[in-house]
Amino acid sequence: MNLLKKATTVVCSVQEHQEVDQKIIHLCLDSKCQISKKALCGLCLGEEHYGHKSINLSTLDSLIKNEWTREIKQYNQKNKDLTDSIQMSINAILNKARLLQDQIAQFVNQDMQESKVGILKRKYIDQPNLTEKDYEQLAKDVCDIIHYNNGVPDFKPIDYEPNDKFQSLAQRLIFDATLFCKDISLITKSNIVHQSFAEQIQDLLFQINSITNLIEKPLSYLMQSRRLFPNDKSETQSMQRIDFDQQSVFGTITQSPFCIQKQVKFKTLEMKGFTKIYEELFNKPFTQTHIELIKQRCTPQSQICIGGVSVNDPDSFILCATDYASEFYTETQDLKLARKSRNGEIFWYYVRNRCIGFSPMSKVDLKYPDVDNEEGDLRFSLWLFHGQGGYRIGRIESLEQSVEYKCVIYLKK
Repeated sequence: MNLLKKATTVVCSVQEHQEVDQKIIHLCLDSKCQISKKALCGLCLGEEHYGHKSINLSTLDSLIKNEWTREIKQYNQKNKDLTDSIQMSINAILNKARLLQDQIAQFVNQDMQESKVGILKRKYIDQPNLTEKDYEQLAKDVCDIIHYNNGVPDFKPIDYEPNDKFQSLAQRLIFDATLFCKDISLITKSNIVHQSFAEQIQDLLFQINSITNLIEKPLSYLMQSRRLFPNDKSETQSMQRIDFDQQSVFGTITQSPFCIQKQVKFKTLEMKGFTKIYEELFNKPFTQTHIELIKQRCTPQSQICIGGVSVNDPDSFILCATDYASEFYTETQDLKLARKSRNGEIFWYYVRNRCIGFSPMSKVDLKYPDVDNEEGDLRFSLWLFHGQGGYRIGRIESLEQSVEYKCVIYLKK
């Protein structure tokens, strides 16, 4: 039974109106109204409250029910986003998943906390009978949450937020999973980390990963030497073996270090002091913000290595270029001409909000990212449009939607 039907038994308290059996049918919601009585019969509406902003009980009944439906739908969608993010974290940290499942289930299945509309529904819609006093209180309860749009009453939209502990758990797990897996893409995949914080978190994780690599690298070299030469007890010989490992197992860059190369192993760079600062699938956008973050991390002596990697061979570049970082982020204007590096046979271009990349020659075609095919196997190009991934690794082109190739950047300070 809706509010209006319940009011058929509620007679107006004004004596003259009682004599003609007038029932409550409207509520006065006019903020300028000085009359204390807000629950109105038809005569009240036409006399003392004539011209005031008011709402019919039937309309209010529908508004409350519709808003409740909207809140449930919106709440369920936010719950889904949180649950999806948590599930993604669980998949990344399988050993913790079993310990978290019961806790997550409790949050997901818990009753929705009452909002203002939820309280209205419980106090008035769900009650079998109401008095005029109840309607008076209802008028006060809805007065500050209903607004008029061209004379039509409606609720002021309020996004409903799930339980704070549930949100905190989801956000903490995203951060933990990103740090544990060294996979910064988890931050950008999540729908619950606000964009204004995502880039700050990414930069923080870059720094944490850099420190972690500095700690892990010497130990990794030593452990590898012991594994390759288990009977070698000499510390001097062990260090010689590490040098040997660098030369024979991982390969060395025999040409000038500032050049375009193919099939460069990550270990080769890491042994020379480079640290990975960026790794994303090509379907993820590379933006001006990423470039600014890289610039902030650089000194005049910083070196950079950028290129493309196949997910099937994730430990080496298909194609990359190494140079001083300042060469990488120096802006250019000409869409047909790349700028030659002062340090080697690399031609860089960086057209703000369009594209960035390198070429083996000055001739480029930047109507889009570089589409020139002369010596195309040595060209690398990235979109800089917001929300646009891609574009090429050598002759592998049109990578805007690719999940088979990654852009990787190393930095040496």
